[in-house]
Amino acid sequence: MDAKISEFPVAPTATAAMLVPVVVDGINKILSLGILALNLPNLGNKGITKNVVIPASVAALGVMHTIVTLPVIGTAYTLQNGSDGQEIMFVSLGNNTMIPTSSNISLITMVNQSTVTLVFIATISKWVVKSAHNVNITNIVI
Repeated sequence: MDAKISEFPVAPTATAAMLVPVVVDGINKILSLGILALNLPNLGNKGITKNVVIPASVAALGVMHTIVTLPVIGTAYTLQNGSDGQEIMFVSLGNNTMIPTSSNISLITMVNQSTVTLVFIATISKWVVKSAHNVNITNIVI
């Protein structure tokens, strides 16, 4: 496709796996929205809660952050209940598993550079998947 970026069609939604063009030292490159979102706090964005890197020894994940980075070598994490409409993006730097305590999902398996965004819906008291990239989600009950 030989067109200006301004001529590209507009994407109706955004997911962590989508790619956006960037220029680095005069060279055109691409960047995933997941990696961009992960780095926004480091760029001084005040509208997003700072990314937290979870130590491998922590077993229960709190819900006070918007972006959570899971370590290279992790454990089986348990995700506690959130507040209505709360979104959390998980970015995995290695092999990790996660079990949301209130969910229609029994297990989320992540590998290096995989992402999953969950939303807590209070009316059903469950975490639901908003988006996922390179993630295995087991036993989704619909």
